[in-house]
Amino acid sequence: MNFKLIFLVLLLSCSTALADVAFITGTPTASNPTVATATSVTCLAANRSRRMLTIQNNSAADIMISLTGATLSGIVPTSTNIGLVLEPGASYTCPASYCTGTAITCYQTSGGDINTISIVEG
Repeated sequence: MNFKLIFLVLLLSCSTALADVAFITGTPTASNPTVATATSVTCLAANRSRRMLTIQNNSAADIMISLTGATLSGIVPTSTNIGLVLEPGASYTCPASYCTGTAITCYQTSGGDINTISIVEG
């Protein structure tokens, strides 16, 4: 069996497949929404054209985010309070293969309004 020939055919197949990939370009939008304490806040409106999303918690306290736009009631996940908890400095990035187009809601309990959650979408 000629392994060099098989390798060459596979290499050419991959090269052709990569040439057919469409790359999406655009200008990302950054925001730092104000999130009131102990309140579920829509940080990002629904956007069916969204192709990338990163959320970073730059506050000094934990926050909770819902990628489905659900109304959050705290920063502790339960069967009815479903979301992701981001510790200070942590971030969430949508995988390139799937990015939610729904609204994004946030919840925090720092004792005052914060605007230190950084969101970038594109």
